[in-house]
Amino acid sequence: MIKKKTSSVRKGIAAVIFRRRGGALEFLVMHRILRWKGWESLKGGINPGEDGDAALIREIEEEINISSDKLRILGTIPGAEIRLNVPLKFRKQMGGFTNALYKPFYLVEVLQEAKPNLKKDDVQEHDKIKFVPYEKALKMLTYSNTRTALRKSMRMLSHRPR
Repeated sequence: MIKKKTSSVRKGIAAVIFRRRGGALEFLVMHRILRWKGWESLKGGINPGEDGDAALIREIEEEINISSDKLRILGTIPGAEIRLNVPLKFRKQMGGFTNALYKPFYLVEVLQEAKPNLKKDDVQEHDKIKFVPYEKALKMLTYSNTRTALRKSMRMLSHRPR
């Protein structure tokens, strides 16, 4: 009998996170240093027994140290996702997965009183986080799929009442 080879997919979530400051919108960008270097939006895996919303809250608390009572989840960004083939050299670190799919891609507002900061832990994924204006975030983000999500989120926000 021939065994069919299947590819494994790590499932995760991603988020465009923003805040309102002085009447303007600012978007969170994170400088990644684990496995690759560049600017990205928040993303992370879904653990066994978790749904996307629970994974989103956990990742926000883990990565930028903001509790759920300081957030407004505005929904998901239609058609936005991150798909990638996990490079062979990182598969062991990523639990043996050959592919990753970060979907849904959420749109999340950080309330004004929240102060995001990087949590220091054993696995340092990022060394910097910043809130920047939309145009600057578009230029900083390393990959086109996160830029696409940012553009779509801006369209959602421009059609949404405050």
